[in-house]
Amino acid sequence: MSPSPTPHLLAALPEALWGDALRRLHCVPELWALAADPAVLAVLAQLKPDLPAWQPGRLALALYADRHAECAGQAELWLLGPGRDRLAAAYTRLLTSDAAFDPID
Repeated sequence: MSPSPTPHLLAALPEALWGDALRRLHCVPELWALAADPAVLAVLAQLKPDLPAWQPGRLALALYADRHAECAGQAELWLLGPGRDRLAAAYTRLLTSDAAFDPID
């Protein structure tokens, strides 16, 4: 079992976000597990200190944009435009394969 990212999140986030940020990350176990990674913590610490930015889908898109420079920080726009082939391939893998892959991808 990996160590809890809670202490690192509390150190990286504004106090006003602690409760909601931790609760929202707990809602998606894959995001909670990723939050133990220092690189992921750095991305999370840079998010806007408002609750809409902490919705699981937005968290995943922020992490995706950080990992994929071709998005130029706009993962949603990129995936719906130039990256739509990558998005379609991910859906196909979800539907046809039992192989595990990075939850952000």
